[in-house]
Amino acid sequence: MNADRDLRPVPTLDAIAANPAIALELSGDAVKALLVRSTAVNQALLTALLASSSYGVVEPDHLISVDEAAKLIRMSARWIYEHKDELPFTVVVGRAVRCSHRAVMRYIRERRIE
Repeated sequence: MNADRDLRPVPTLDAIAANPAIALELSGDAVKALLVRSTAVNQALLTALLASSSYGVVEPDHLISVDEAAKLIRMSARWIYEHKDELPFTVVVGRAVRCSHRAVMRYIRERRIE
């Protein structure tokens, strides 16, 4: 019976997460191999989480001028005024247009070319 167990294909981690009972049918070698792979994935994900600038830190938001936002996104203030209704970071206060600093930074991050 152990020979039959060793010949079965090793399920994916996703399959085991969806149905944990599958793990009980695995050979000791398959369990060890999956544990090594899952530990490597956990380490990679933890590293990525800790490296992200937003992990556990919520910067308070504040409004900045259109001129300040224009410098940050490297566009003209006029361009921001012309596109204020389409941009996700503009805030109209009475007749004045201001920009959410946090939303401007998110806008920049989402458009960064790597």
